Amino acid sequence: MLAWLSQNIGTILIIAALIAFFALLIWSLIRDKKKGKSSCCGGCAGCALAGQCHAAANQKSGKPSDEGTASSAVKGGD
Repeated sequence: MLAWLSQNIGTILIIAALIAFFALLIWSLIRDKKKGKSSCCGGCAGCALAGQCHAAANQKSGKPSDEGTASSAVKGGD
């Protein structure tokens, strides 16, 4: 058993580092989601999903949605 560990220590360390990295990534995404942060960069002016992405947040806050901007181009904007 000890011989196997010594032969594969590099692989074991790399796998442990990858598991730690992805665990931190998932933890960060969950933490941001609970805080209400968006996964987008925040520049909705050029986003094709601008009318859909923040629609629920706009309805809760009473703000008018951004309909007629980039979202109309996606829907076939007449």
